[in-house]
Amino acid sequence: VVIEELPDGKWIVLVVDPQSLRVISSSIGMYNLMEHHVSIVEDLMKKRAPFRDQAVLYLVEPNEESVDKIIADWTPNKVTMKKGPLYGNTVFLYFLGRLPDELFAKIKVCKELVKRVKVLQEVNLDFLTKEAQAFHFDMGKSPSIYPDLYLTKYQTTEKISPAQEQMVQKLVTVCATLNEYPHVRYPDENELCKNLAFVFQQKMNEFVGANDSWWYNGDGLTPNSDRATLLFMDRKDDCLSPLMHEFTYEAMVNDLLPIEDDRITYNSINAGTAREGTTNEKTTKMDALLNDNDEVWMELRGMHIADVIKVLSTRIRDIVDSNTGSALNTASKGKNGKALSVSQMQKALSALPEYREIMSKLSQHMQIAHQCMDAFNKQRLLDLSDLEQTLATGKTEDNDVPKLKEILGQVVNEFRQQ
Repeated sequence: VVIEELPDGKWIVLVVDPQSLRVISSSIGMYNLMEHHVSIVEDLMKKRAPFRDQAVLYLVEPNEESVDKIIADWTPNKVTMKKGPLYGNTVFLYFLGRLPDELFAKIKVCKELVKRVKVLQEVNLDFLTKEAQAFHFDMGKSPSIYPDLYLTKYQTTEKISPAQEQMVQKLVTVCATLNEYPHVRYPDENELCKNLAFVFQQKMNEFVGANDSWWYNGDGLTPNSDRATLLFMDRKDDCLSPLMHEFTYEAMVNDLLPIEDDRITYNSINAGTAREGTTNEKTTKMDALLNDNDEVWMELRGMHIADVIKVLSTRIRDIVDSNTGSALNTASKGKNGKALSVSQMQKALSALPEYREIMSKLSQHMQIAHQCMDAFNKQRLLDLSDLEQTLATGKTEDNDVPKLKEILGQVVNEFRQQ
């Protein structure tokens, strides 16, 4: 829609607030934005340079702060009276979720903005698409939502807090995007789930009633589709999982290594930097993005860490032993016939350009996996996992049922050693 409204060859400025930036970053790269004639991405909350020859597209959360900032861009002042507004005469307004009536009324009062608006639309994207089959609401960090969910009672008509209502609104945008108008189910005796389910149903009904052209799976008009079912579940329906360590590759990376928004910093071994007669290679800190664009990560992330290391080792060995790499076969076995280390393999393969990319990726994951194992051993997680299994199942690995006093003693000892 935006490109169709732009004159040929014209570019557009994308202005975002912090939340919409995270939404975009979770699914779209700068290259894709440039393909759609976006010349620059600007932060709505900061002072910005003027681009008076370009149209502007605002993509923001439907909250008062963001709307006030947009209005301020088009409110006449000493600067705009002399030089004109920051942007050209074409404005596109997109909101991640439903725009409240009172904020819409604010926008209508700003005449300089209204006369330039070509599109005003709710795009229903108030969530992060972290994986192809998974999303989240980006609400788990400070301030923590858990006290709000479990430690506070609200005496409102809907019996939910502002944060819980925000959660429901975000869920409505997910269903709107997926074209789902689900049947809603919840545990009968769970008051939290019951309240959230009823408010969600109300908000979803309002959305469907206000959007006549919107369709959903199972509406009787869309072939080969069934209506979905949405289950509201509580953390207490599965209390054990958060208390136990999981040893798949993805779980260990997130539990044991410093990772932020899919970006991890790891120590990369510089092949060939050890002094003669020693094995101490120099290391360099490297960044890696572990997301759907990394095919090796996508394949291995759900595997047990031991299997991950085995697969990576096998693939590295296959490259060294391949026909193209046959010239390295002699080098791949040291003077004593032993296999090379990962750093030695890196050095040997540097002479084969066709293998550099895949070898770099395999080596990257091998080093990340070994860092996971280093943390695993340092934190004595093998011993701790035995205790966790006993607490979860009520039995030891020998199928014995330990006494409560014995279990408590083991737990106390673990806490003391931490």
